[in-house]
Amino acid sequence: MDDASQSKLPVQYDGLSAELKPEDPVLIADGLIRLKVEKSPGESGGIVVCTVEDGGPVSARKGINVPGTLVDLPAIGPKDKAALAHALEAGADYVAVSYVRTPEDLLPAKEAIAAAGQHVPVIAKIEHPVALEHLNDILDLADAVMVARGDLGVEIPLEQVPQAQQRIVDGAIKRGMVVIVATQMLETMTLNPRPTRAEVSDVSTAIRHGATAVMLSGETASGDYPLQAVETMAKIATATEQGLASSEVRPGAQATYKTTRAVAHAGVELAKMSGAVRIMVATEHGNAPRLVSAYQPGIPITAVTDRVRAARRVQLLPGVDSLIVKEFERGSQTMQEGLRFYVSVERL
Repeated sequence: MDDASQSKLPVQYDGLSAELKPEDPVLIADGLIRLKVEKSPGESGGIVVCTVEDGGPVSARKGINVPGTLVDLPAIGPKDKAALAHALEAGADYVAVSYVRTPEDLLPAKEAIAAAGQHVPVIAKIEHPVALEHLNDILDLADAVMVARGDLGVEIPLEQVPQAQQRIVDGAIKRGMVVIVATQMLETMTLNPRPTRAEVSDVSTAIRHGATAVMLSGETASGDYPLQAVETMAKIATATEQGLASSEVRPGAQATYKTTRAVAHAGVELAKMSGAVRIMVATEHGNAPRLVSAYQPGIPITAVTDRVRAARRVQLLPGVDSLIVKEFERGSQTMQEGLRFYVSVERL
């Protein structure tokens, strides 16, 4: 069914009509619209009849959630594979996999990236209750994680979302991972030039609890005040970080990158003890500055690299900027080039 009207809504997944049963809830647009299934054909490609319990406007590309129903969709479908190939060709810095339920859901994307000869980090979007059951295994395999609160908040009770968010953030901190908190951070700025006090507190709390990034979605994708939303988010993040002591957020011990983490921790402590004004880290793919940043040194960190994609990638890390230098055979030569630059511009 390709046409849409007030009484008919098309969906891209033909198998949905085979999996829905009478009385099942169907939520649209992050739960703002709620339907209840009255009749379902029990086979793919059919028409499901629903009663509207909470109505509202529906636009194209809105998500559909069916809480309590494990939809039999592959982690990456044919369209996703084409989109991933395009993203890699275009030079994407990160790739996010939606609706990750188990670590196996990450494998198709990781394998496709490896087959393309690239090192693009994969972000696991946590937005399904099954993912919470496999959280540690997912975090062990993912390169970064996103708390996708919109879909998660309709798949589990709303009052459980803050606890789930903290679990995900804590697990990421333990591993020194990038963790992004997203969805409805400044929702009122979709239609208004200023956020509510509660939204400001929400953004600040996410950062204080350990989020390395906070993300806007509808506020910038379709909102009336996209620039103001970005400016407001940046101001909140800056003010919050200025009030954070470096000891407030620390990663726990983890076997992965154990030696590198020890070096990162020692470097941070030495920089603080010596009163250093900048920490410089040579990197190829962005892992080393990520580990240094995880210790929240309160000192500017510069990732020195000869790779443009690595320089872009580290922009997601708190307190990290980048410097692109020419290629050298040895890391020490890369560092010397970085030092020469900062001395020349009197920033050391």
